[in-house]
Amino acid sequence: MILGSWPGTLKGNQFLDILAKSLESHGARFVAVDSPKKSVHSPVEALLMQWPDQIFWKARPGRVPYLAAISQINALRRWRQSGKKLVWIIHNDVPHDLNDRQRQLWTYYAHALSSLSHGYMTLSPATRSAVLRRHPGLSTKPNSSFRHPSYPSVTRTAAQARARRQQLGIPDDAYVIGALGQIGGYKGLPELIDAFRATSGSNLRLLICGRPRNAAARKEVEEATANEPRVHLFFDLLSDEDFALTTAACDVVVAPYRQYLHSGTLVYLASAERRSLTPATPFADDLAKCVGPGWVTLYEGRLNPQILRDFIAGTAPHAKPVLTALDPSSAAQSIITFVRNL
Repeated sequence: MILGSWPGTLKGNQFLDILAKSLESHGARFVAVDSPKKSVHSPVEALLMQWPDQIFWKARPGRVPYLAAISQINALRRWRQSGKKLVWIIHNDVPHDLNDRQRQLWTYYAHALSSLSHGYMTLSPATRSAVLRRHPGLSTKPNSSFRHPSYPSVTRTAAQARARRQQLGIPDDAYVIGALGQIGGYKGLPELIDAFRATSGSNLRLLICGRPRNAAARKEVEEATANEPRVHLFFDLLSDEDFALTTAACDVVVAPYRQYLHSGTLVYLASAERRSLTPATPFADDLAKCVGPGWVTLYEGRLNPQILRDFIAGTAPHAKPVLTALDPSSAAQSIITFVRNL
């Protein structure tokens, strides 16, 4: 079986590499598709549409990519007419941080994707209902799911964690609360910063580390953390190794996301054996049940100082997180079986 993935690679995103290796270990050939417009005549039997919303990432900030949407839909229609299967792997039900006009385009674009898809898959069995609420056009399409695969070899030693703290200017005896990953409006960082400011403790540190989506996102964080010496900001684009070391330098990580369907960051944290705090969502609830008690702490509503203090006061679980349900091999097998049965 020859499976194409659109996109086939994403800088700073290990998911596609993990999936490609797992699919190939099960006998499938993985072909990276940069754009459906360029590869319609490739030998690919089925195209996994992973992030069709990347048309919004590639547009200039605030711009509405009408032409890109039309171009990709026309290309996908040619793929379907040529007899190739189209499978929408739904990472996001709505792209992050869209303006009103972009949201309007997404509605029409997603409707076309739903119509063209032969079937769809979610990255958790718990998120199908949320997807159908947003995209009712998929209600009659074949569907399945696989759990977002765990990340291999992302734990680091205590010595490596201490060395990373020194590089970041963080005391070795500090209790470090991390906020990691791309910085944008949906990440809810202002709530975390407010809760942290209201939490006393001279040994507490808040490490915000990641690439801002735009200048406005960076400015918002800088202004919110002004005159708070316990906050450390690190905006550079991290390599995979730097991200692993920075995760190890944190005692816990808070992910106060305002709107999301699935989260690779939460899976990464469990893989790296770091406790996380995040709003209760179908995805997070399912993940918490999979990895075992104490690794993913859920809360309702907005993050507040008491929720943060209670989380900090918690202790690390004695047992390591259970990653069996997040086995990349299971994800690959689920995809192959689903495509074969379409």
